[in-house]
Amino acid sequence: MGTVSDIETRLLEASEKEPRISFDADSHHASFEDTAHQSYSPLCYVQERNLTQRQFGVGLISASEALGFPWLEHSIKRFYQAGINGGIDIGIPDVRRMDSQRLSERLESLLETHRDQDLIVYVQPSPASSQKDLRNAVEEGLEFCRRRRRTKKRWLRVLFLFDAATFWTWLSLPLSLRKAIEDSMDAVEYPQRWTYSGIQQRLAQHQKLHSQEVCETILEVTGGWPLLLDELFKVCENQDDPREACRLIQEQLAAPGIELNGKFRQALGLEVNAAVSQVLNFICREDSVPSDMLSPEFIETEGLNSEACRVATEYLLHMGCILRDDDSDEFSADNIIKQVV
Repeated sequence: MGTVSDIETRLLEASEKEPRISFDADSHHASFEDTAHQSYSPLCYVQERNLTQRQFGVGLISASEALGFPWLEHSIKRFYQAGINGGIDIGIPDVRRMDSQRLSERLESLLETHRDQDLIVYVQPSPASSQKDLRNAVEEGLEFCRRRRRTKKRWLRVLFLFDAATFWTWLSLPLSLRKAIEDSMDAVEYPQRWTYSGIQQRLAQHQKLHSQEVCETILEVTGGWPLLLDELFKVCENQDDPREACRLIQEQLAAPGIELNGKFRQALGLEVNAAVSQVLNFICREDSVPSDMLSPEFIETEGLNSEACRVATEYLLHMGCILRDDDSDEFSADNIIKQVV
């Protein structure tokens, strides 16, 4: 068997040996080669396929900056550049804000202008949009696509991009109405935190150490948050071993006065409404909270009502700040969130 030193050496070599990697489309993200620091789409491949179905239809993507909202437009432009869905020609007109011109009129004009193209149109409403503005725009997009769904020669996708503030406004619509509208869409996606498999594939793509130990350390330090992963890869850009970068990121997150701590906290979108912080702080104080305890009666915060509590819980869940155990119907806070809140 060898000496104790020999055994320890072999164990260390085994722990750092690069494992065989199997491609996992469910958790892998496309890279952006044309950026200063190689960044990645906040959407995994499965989400991209859902959003680019070859038919007239409407999709919704909601995300905070911490989950990669600033990269969503870049992701959609990549659909065109990569020729997604079989290399077809996809035009991407820049429809960013709703104005006095009706959305359906603008879409009709785009179809007329780009007669030989299938189109992906992305709409990014102003964060100041009202519930009525959002509802009217989405319903108008749905009706426009519904009237043309039988068209087989071409297609058009309308993708609404909601940042944190806009998503809060959207969630604040009456629940039954909002659910009915979302059920009429063919894709409602929320960028997720990166998984172990996704992190492993990203490390391998950058030719960095990607042993089980390293991947687990990165997942523990960053929680898989896209913003933190981007920061980590910037720190270790010229290093094969990312563990020292993990130590630096961990130290910076734990220090309230350090830039990264404040940047990440702000990017979470916790300031969209006071109810969000109230509910999150309550969950962070506990190891886990049964769903029936997420109510003003137990949170005991002045000004919090049942509806705001319900909306805040759903917001935090979709924005990745809290987790839900479906078996026990209990909520808990993400470990990284506990550090910065």
